[in-house]
Amino acid sequence: MKNIKIFKKIILILFILTLLFFLGDNILVILALLFEKDVLHLGHFNSEGTPIYLKILVIIKFSAFCIFIYGASFLIKILLLKNLTDYFNNNTFLFLFKAGKFIVIANIMAFLLSFSIFFISSPQYYIYFNGDSRYLSLLMIIFGFFLMIFSKVLMEAKELKQENDLTI
Repeated sequence: MKNIKIFKKIILILFILTLLFFLGDNILVILALLFEKDVLHLGHFNSEGTPIYLKILVIIKFSAFCIFIYGASFLIKILLLKNLTDYFNNNTFLFLFKAGKFIVIANIMAFLLSFSIFFISSPQYYIYFNGDSRYLSLLMIIFGFFLMIFSKVLMEAKELKQENDLTI
């Protein structure tokens, strides 16, 4: 039980650090692309302004990250349940399914967004998009589907346990 408490604290700290990185990354990207500020001091911006398609891509990227963080927060809610080893808790099923659903949606958006780098005419904007994260997005989609399936398996196990308890 002591190990579980240590792991819970480590996971919570990592989640908070991820949130801070998420905020910092998105603030920099939004400042850079929407307000034409050279926040990374790369010399990419001139007086022409940012193309509208880049602004749309930034909004999609921000939305995908928000959905992902929202889905991951359901996993944190499972972690914060009073009795973590109560596998047949209704909240566990619900939170696992919601987390899986939101993680799948967010990573499908991120996967499709990673292909937008081929349509960006100017290579100076490549740094602002996660073009190399396609494989991670695919793995996270698989993980999201796993969470959804696992929640259904736990629901079936709970029903079987209830039927078994009734027959005894």
